[in-house]
Amino acid sequence: DNDDGNDCFNAITFRNRLHYLFRRLLRAISIPGHRPLVFFMDDLQWADRASLSLLSSLVLESDHLNDDDEEGAHQSQLIVCSYRSNELDRSTELKTCLDTFEAAPSVRITSINLEGIDKSSTNKMISDTLKLPLRLTRSLANAVHTKSSGNPLFAKMFVVLLAEEKKLNYSLEEHRWQWDMDVVRNTTISEGVAVFMMAKLSRLPKVTFEALQVMACFGVKVDEDVLGLLSETEEFAALFTSLERAIQEGIIEKRNGNVFIFAHDTIQQSVYDFLPEDQMAELHFRIGLQLVKGLSTCEHR
Repeated sequence: DNDDGNDCFNAITFRNRLHYLFRRLLRAISIPGHRPLVFFMDDLQWADRASLSLLSSLVLESDHLNDDDEEGAHQSQLIVCSYRSNELDRSTELKTCLDTFEAAPSVRITSINLEGIDKSSTNKMISDTLKLPLRLTRSLANAVHTKSSGNPLFAKMFVVLLAEEKKLNYSLEEHRWQWDMDVVRNTTISEGVAVFMMAKLSRLPKVTFEALQVMACFGVKVDEDVLGLLSETEEFAALFTSLERAIQEGIIEKRNGNVFIFAHDTIQQSVYDFLPEDQMAELHFRIGLQLVKGLSTCEHR
């Protein structure tokens, strides 16, 4: 069908123009030797096809870079991407994209693999948290490191679990935290951060967990003003009150006075994945409907 062919051609043309304009924008705001530009894309394993297409355009095309024949010219743009290597197999499009970058002779790539923290770093973290000397927390830190496999988030959550289960207690007589090493070593812990987090989330009140699901629909973080619009509607009136418990539990934080953010993207993903796809789509629809109503109310004020 000619109409379908024309629509496809127009879509590709529009995409290419958009990519070209974006590349020229990057060139315009970066000045070699004076104003370098770092372009950072986080959680690339969740990127959609359009985002990966834009990234490929930035990496493989060169019209937004400085001409090589300019005397003394230095490139002023650095693209930094992060992704979870253990989820690379789930995103075939991302893997194909990265393989293309590796094979491109004009692209210089530096790969940095982040490993888990060592026992010494775990001990420093726990020593700082419990306000105790390193020599006193070393045995506890070694056990925590073994349980968490060096994952900082997992280590932190395991210490919180010990406190919640009264296996890590503050002594008013000794004025310090105390624990029984045999009890710590025998404490079972779920395999995987996501499973561990879901166990913690399952102990929250229902209204708090439902409020977190609403927040998770916006991603890892959301502005207070957006949640404020929702809280003015009848359906989400208790949103801020319900989130207070999550803040107390360290599941979410409030930063810069007006941004609610999950303590880790794994937590957001665990909350978001809890509902089946059709129910999550319905929740997105209800949120969008209430936001439109909230904006309409603001416009009439």
